[in-house]
Amino acid sequence: MNLDIAILNVVPYLTVFLMSLRSQKELTLFSIIIFAYLMTAIFGCILINSNISVYPNLSIFNFIYLFICVLIFVWPFRYAKFTATNITIIENRWINLLLIVYFISGVIVAFYGVPRTIATAQIDDWAQVRNQVYTDADSIEYYSSTFEKLAKNVYTYLTPFGIVMIFYQFSKKDFNAIATIALLAIWGINTYCDSTVMASRGMVVFSALNLALAFIMFRKAISAKRKKIIYIIAIGFAIFFYTYVSAVSEARFKDDSNDMALWYLGQSMNVFNQDIMTPMHDFAYGKYFFKWFIELFGGNSDINFNALGSTHGVQFMTFIGCFFVDFGPLGTIIVGLIMCRLLMNFTRKSHYYLSDLIVIAYYANWYINGVMVVGRGQSLPWAMLFIVYFIVRNMETRKLRKHTTVYLKDSHPHSKNK
Repeated sequence: MNLDIAILNVVPYLTVFLMSLRSQKELTLFSIIIFAYLMTAIFGCILINSNISVYPNLSIFNFIYLFICVLIFVWPFRYAKFTATNITIIENRWINLLLIVYFISGVIVAFYGVPRTIATAQIDDWAQVRNQVYTDADSIEYYSSTFEKLAKNVYTYLTPFGIVMIFYQFSKKDFNAIATIALLAIWGINTYCDSTVMASRGMVVFSALNLALAFIMFRKAISAKRKKIIYIIAIGFAIFFYTYVSAVSEARFKDDSNDMALWYLGQSMNVFNQDIMTPMHDFAYGKYFFKWFIELFGGNSDINFNALGSTHGVQFMTFIGCFFVDFGPLGTIIVGLIMCRLLMNFTRKSHYYLSDLIVIAYYANWYINGVMVVGRGQSLPWAMLFIVYFIVRNMETRKLRKHTTVYLKDSHPHSKNK
């Protein structure tokens, strides 16, 4: 019975995915996001059939609710269409300076992170590293100095901007191969270093997907020759990251690595259905999402999930589950509608600027990450995203105003430049 319910859960995601392919005739941001949820639904069926994890209390209503919520959040991406001519990246000294800041902060982060990663790799005990994350996360050294912490924060919050700019470089006529590959290399090094700190596999995979989403934005503006360069680099990253993921899986789960991979990929929707939506009778009222801001103002952000009724433990629960923990069934839909309307302002455009692409790329990646779970305190990255957006938008607006002023002056009938 529960397997039948899980199989029925696959149908709406498969239907929307196929309809998207039929109407768009190609992979889009929307279809890729939906595909991620489709695969999770399929793995959820396989997981139930394997008896690795037992989900005896699944409800078809809960799955329908989950699907509706996911669709509300991701629907704006249905309108995001990128061509070779509808993207404008305004380059000026301020944009270039911001890119330099991104690169330098990334180099600083790599300078501190690589020795730490080498030391961790030499120990070659990924299981111990991961156990420390679960048992004593506060003892993990994420930063060795205030300077590194500052560089790390700057690099992290500028990453959506940086990734978009990387693929813009590939689309430019005056392509600077050395600078572009250096930006990609710093991204790859820091992604690997961040993953090794927590012996994480998912961080590598979802970071790589972030690059893929940005590539989709510019793919029609990138020449076939440069696409080959991108594919070669992608294969190199894939081989390296696969080796790392395999080593971590083998160390953490040994003979059970295949079963644990299935558990990892297939649990989130089932957990939301059985362990979040059904048993919860009270909610955290923002303590999950607004954790950082609550603590900033001296509040208590502790959440007793058991007291709320949740039985999910440390299992994944999708990003819908994270909002559900905070705001309940109606509140989650309201948040979804607000986000849908907000993102429409960026995706439903006939022409995109860099500032638009930063927001679109960030949320496309955030929703794909959310197929598993998103961490607490995500209100801070969201706030920083829009700070970066307004900074970049202001830089663009200054350039646009300058161009507009020149155009109006030159076109005036009494202009000396007529």
